[in-house]
Formats: sequence, structure tokens, C-alpha cells
Amino acid sequence: MDGPLGRLESVEALAFAILANEWLMGNTTSLPAATGAVRAALLGSLSLPA
Repeated sequence: MDGPLGRLESVEALAFAILANEWLMGNTTSLPAATGAVRAALLGSLSLPA
């Protein structure tokens, strides 16, 4: 895609792909030190079409 909007969409798609991979591998993606959470957690879920 041309232009800055196309680049932003590419970066967003890459970020979601990385997060999906981390979820599939069972890696936690929360940052307790930054969010104040009690512990690291596995974020997200897999949603399949009905």
C-alpha cells in the first residue's frame, strides 16, 4: 500500500500477528510492572466461526 496510512495498517497487522503468536505459544503478554497487575497473564482468546 502507498502512503502513510498503508504503512500504519501494515504495522498494526504485524503487531496483531506477534500477539497471536505469543498467545499460541503460551507466552504472557501483560506487563505487571507497567499495569499494576498482580501477575503476568495470558491475554486474548481464540475465536472460531460458528
